[in-house]
Amino acid sequence: MWASPCLIVSLVVIGTLFTRFVAIRSQSHDLIQVEQHRSFADRMRNR
Repeated sequence: MWASPCLIVSLVVIGTLFTRFVAIRSQSHDLIQVEQHRSFADRMRNR
């Protein structure tokens, strides 16, 4: 059974990459919302 260690390793790598991708995406989503709010406030202030 040479395929099962490779399968386990690939599953672990995919799981870590997926969790990291989800975390980065949620963080970047929050940052994008904050940046949008900040730029909107700056525009309202400059007007």
